[in-house]
Amino acid sequence: MDINKSTQSKISLTIELIMTAIFRHKVIIIASFAFIVAIVAAIGIFQISIESADKTTNKDFQEALYNYELLARMDASNPQTTQIVIDVISRLKKVEKDAKSKDLKLRASYALANVYYDIKNYIEAEKYYKNVTDNRKFYLAENAMFNLASTFVQQKKYDDAVTTLENLKQYYNKGFLSPEATLLLADIYILQNKRSEALSALKNWIQNNEDNQVYGELMIETVALIENNIY
Repeated sequence: MDINKSTQSKISLTIELIMTAIFRHKVIIIASFAFIVAIVAAIGIFQISIESADKTTNKDFQEALYNYELLARMDASNPQTTQIVIDVISRLKKVEKDAKSKDLKLRASYALANVYYDIKNYIEAEKYYKNVTDNRKFYLAENAMFNLASTFVQQKKYDDAVTTLENLKQYYNKGFLSPEATLLLADIYILQNKRSEALSALKNWIQNNEDNQVYGELMIETVALIENNIY
């Protein structure tokens, strides 16, 4: 038997089967394509409706941030400061509740957490920072995780702070807050009288980030201070 003819026969049969399958399922393919197009269009319309619905909410968010910036420039003894804080918190909570987009909700949560941290209400700050850290891909999640650790430190929840910082270093090991997280972690270990753990955290960072000269020098200096019982 001619192998070439046999091969050609198999190829022809295969092409025939493919063409038959395409013909039989042509209606299904077209229907599926139309269905996909309809879904994409629906998503686009839904996204536009979300952005439209959030226009007022976003305006409230921007006004809340503007008022809080004004507060930062005011004298703490000014009797208006308390009312401004109350107003800012009220606006941000409304934004967090009413926002249709997840992005705006998370931005409002992060802003609320910062406000509560600044007025030393660490329980509320913790709650809103966690809203953001639960969404690790959100662009403010790394900042929120670092601030959450600081919130735990303020409440003397040192074990929770350590866990949070270790998670930050794992999730965002090349993030811009990784060196700051390592330094804060070392500080917490010192507070807990765990000098060997502090040294280990610092030395591991130095070993894995030899190209970072700015923080590298600071880490080396901190290690020397701890080893000489100065820090």
